[in-house]
Amino acid sequence: LINDFYHMVLPPFSLKEVENFILKVFSEQAVKFDAKVIPRVQELLGQSIPFFLQLMTSELIARWKQDPDTALTKATVDEVFEKELLGLRMLGHLQHYHARIEVYFPEIDRDAVYDILSFLAISNGVPLKTLFARYVKFESKRPNPRDERQLMQSFSRMFLFLQIDFYVEDIGDRRYDFANRLIKSWWKKYYGEM
Repeated sequence: LINDFYHMVLPPFSLKEVENFILKVFSEQAVKFDAKVIPRVQELLGQSIPFFLQLMTSELIARWKQDPDTALTKATVDEVFEKELLGLRMLGHLQHYHARIEVYFPEIDRDAVYDILSFLAISNGVPLKTLFARYVKFESKRPNPRDERQLMQSFSRMFLFLQIDFYVEDIGDRRYDFANRLIKSWWKKYYGEM
């Protein structure tokens, strides 16, 4: 029955959960790998969303099966990340993060959202006031610009949604960056500022 459903929050995996997941999957498949593989996967993925971790381990196993006598290395992880996860074959899995902005953000804010995310993709964290300034520059293009209070409310609402939807996070000192390194790397490759 509909009343039997409930919301289940599935947060990103902790570093220990990532390690346990990879160890379990690799041991079940008898995958050979060196000690630098797991830390490199953790570093490249950043905040480990279970789906992305599954994609990465699947691609690593597929690569290992091409030459099962050779252990996976940090270099293999880098190559799989760059060629497979950021490659065209995975576009369908990650393009959703770009396309959903058209669906979930009001039309008046879409260009600014794309601009902010493209700017963050090439940064190492940006102060909130800088992101607000980028947001404001789109207002001059409008026939009926909003006043400062309306702009601040709109920006706050838009930015809160970017945080709730795992696009951005506070990395300290009111500086913001992408919440997930895979999405950031993908966004940088396909939509980063020129």
